[in-house]
Amino acid sequence: MNTKISTFSLALFCLLNFTSCNNGKEGETTKEKESKITTMYLIGDSTMTDYTQENNYMKTKYPKTGWGQVFQSFMAADSIKKIHPLIKTDSVIVDDRAKGGRSTRTFFQE
Repeated sequence: MNTKISTFSLALFCLLNFTSCNNGKEGETTKEKESKITTMYLIGDSTMTDYTQENNYMKTKYPKTGWGQVFQSFMAADSIKKIHPLIKTDSVIVDDRAKGGRSTRTFFQE
């Protein structure tokens, strides 16, 4: 099996699991549960990395872009409504932890 594909598949699987584990507190109304913020963690390799977090991005890496770098813009309120069964809140913060050169094995070792 291709390592890049298996790494991507694992990252996508983890992403979907993290986002679907949003349980509210007992006794909260639906409105209170939906006003919370969901944090979506992205884990993966260079295809997902946010290169703007590196020093001198504009001088050394631009226009290199990982898909995780632009993923936050897809979590606008109108987009979240379309995936409501997965994300039950009204806002999402994307925390991109991807690193170039990382594999599934090295992610778990770190």
